[in-house]
Amino acid sequence: MRQESGSRIPIELFQVVEIYGDLTVQSLINKRIVLRKGQRLILYWDIFRDYILTGTVPHIPVAYIPQTQYRRYCDALMVLLKQENLTLTNFALKLGVGRDAAENIVRDLVMIGNANRQGEDLKLLQNNEEEAYNKIVEFFNKHILYLNIIEGSGVNFQITMEEFGEYFNETYESSMFSEKTRKTYMNIIYGWMSGARLIETKFHNLLNVVDRTNSSPKNEFPISSGRKVRRTSYFLGEAPPTRVLELIEQIKKGNTDTMVLNKSGYRNSISLLTNIGGLILEGNHVSLIQMPENTVLWLAEKIMKTSTVEIVGKYSNFSPTELGGSIAKELGKNWTTSSQKRYGSALLLWYKWGNKVLNAESVGV
Repeated sequence: MRQESGSRIPIELFQVVEIYGDLTVQSLINKRIVLRKGQRLILYWDIFRDYILTGTVPHIPVAYIPQTQYRRYCDALMVLLKQENLTLTNFALKLGVGRDAAENIVRDLVMIGNANRQGEDLKLLQNNEEEAYNKIVEFFNKHILYLNIIEGSGVNFQITMEEFGEYFNETYESSMFSEKTRKTYMNIIYGWMSGARLIETKFHNLLNVVDRTNSSPKNEFPISSGRKVRRTSYFLGEAPPTRVLELIEQIKKGNTDTMVLNKSGYRNSISLLTNIGGLILEGNHVSLIQMPENTVLWLAEKIMKTSTVEIVGKYSNFSPTELGGSIAKELGKNWTTSSQKRYGSALLLWYKWGNKVLNAESVGV
């Protein structure tokens, strides 16, 4: 029935019912293989046609946009490569991120095919770095944006960054992204394609560097070769809440030059906001990742879910030095007494501020 109906789709309903019966037809409809349109049957999705006619699983483009920056993803992947199996809590702790950030990274790991998640347990699906990287390459070789660029500009394409942006806009035209979200996602996916060495920038043009005959990059494996995995960055409250909120307002006003912001005393605030996933660094400029209008509540919710502030919650009655010592012990750090006091004081300030904001919000609801 599969090949017969597939070759004649759309097909008259009564013809199929007469030959195969109502139960068979209803089963196909229930499984969303075909749809009833008036007195005819049509395929639920045109991409099923090749499968119905030949039995071969069709090539389905990927449209998913990772939520994690490529370098952060590589850091996470290296943690998983060393451990192979981790709980989500331990995974977040080793990365120095909160629960929400870890969830986003795990979602990317699963969608790209590097890991499997069962409840709280995370498991690597490859045996080594090369296999893990090849999975990333395989994912983006099937990505709809990459395929659209090849279709429009050829296999050996050389396009400008502006043309890359145009391809992105055309590909995700129906997604109705805001301008800020569109720019953020475009930068993220460009970072992935560039970081994974599918494309490279040369003389202001983007070049395809993947050998399409075997769908593999011409460059060497990039996760651990050619760059150091950056040190895990825990949230340590490097700048006070008021200063970070000032930075957000400055960026909203269009003040995005990092050199100017650093001279104005926002260096630590930039580092902190980048660490919790609120900023993207693009050359000498920064841009905010999309956040709700209530930035104070957003910031409070973000920091209260970081692994270090969660530790503060267990020892909030300690003195700053004692608190810093307890945090250092849980993180496996060897901080001096002065560092214990400094970090303990900073994190306690953020903990109290975050609780005050969240409590005020709950009262106002």
